[in-house]
Amino acid sequence: MEPLGATVIAAPLDLGPVAPRFVRLIRPDLFLLVETDFWPNWLHCLRRSGVATLLVNGRVSAQSHARYQRFALFFRPMFRTFSLLAMQTAADADKMIALGVDTERVFTLGNLKFATAPAATGRRDGSNRPTKVAWGFAPAAPLWICGSTHPGEEAMLLQVYGRLRGDLPDLQLLVAPRRIERRGEIHTTARAHGLNCRTRTGDGVQQGPVLILDTIGELAGCYAMAEVVFIGGSLVAAGGHNPLEPAAAGVPVLFGPHMEDFAEIAAALTACGGGRQVDSVDALTAALRGILADAALRRTMAAAAAACVRANSGVVEHHIEAVARLLAGSTAHR
Repeated sequence: MEPLGATVIAAPLDLGPVAPRFVRLIRPDLFLLVETDFWPNWLHCLRRSGVATLLVNGRVSAQSHARYQRFALFFRPMFRTFSLLAMQTAADADKMIALGVDTERVFTLGNLKFATAPAATGRRDGSNRPTKVAWGFAPAAPLWICGSTHPGEEAMLLQVYGRLRGDLPDLQLLVAPRRIERRGEIHTTARAHGLNCRTRTGDGVQQGPVLILDTIGELAGCYAMAEVVFIGGSLVAAGGHNPLEPAAAGVPVLFGPHMEDFAEIAAALTACGGGRQVDSVDALTAALRGILADAALRRTMAAAAAACVRANSGVVEHHIEAVARLLAGSTAHR
């Protein structure tokens, strides 16, 4: 479905006369490029045509930076075609400047992925939040939520849960698989670990310490009732998932080593103390044991996670200001 007032068309091949013809036909006032999908011929053509260009959500990994430096004769002129480069972090901006881009064209405007987070509350007492009792959990017992888990991951998480129950026999667990049709597979895995579990859509027992969330759209609303959250797709090589929803709810966040798709957000949460990255089942067990045993630590991590989201809440407005500035300049020169 196309947004109101928008026309979606395929981008041209970045070859020979194709891009110049495309630019002549479209006659754009502004060109926005997201992150790192660079098209050199297209960018040079836009520059020659006097079209303002803006890189949004720009990032430069260590690997990319080494490649840009190695082939600087190719990349430096391409980066210089941009009217403005809006980078996610100051470190990203410094890397662009080191590559020879003029400092007045490089800005640190933050990560637009923070705009996907709900408003950070950092509170756990809102009347509109689901209660543990309503979800069939014991109200006073701690709850660990594992969100958007992937194949091969649940077995590790259930192993950790079994270990933790030796010290915390009342610990409760909510597992929300990325694909809800995997509920039966996870149920079988739980039984293999000696655990009885229930499903959200099941007609049987609706109370108990282990729940498989096999519905769509309810996970985000559950995070606020957890003592700690683990982000799925990160103990296995699946790129991870967005940790901002539990962070905005004011809950400590844990994730594995594979957060490639959300590396900057994971790094921000780790740096502020609202999240922790673990690299193994043993490390996850130790981190959970420490967090669940220390209420003061949980409060500190929860507050830091929510503050991290709040600190980046103006990222969209900053980008809109940059767009408005470029459009004003583009209109003035036409």
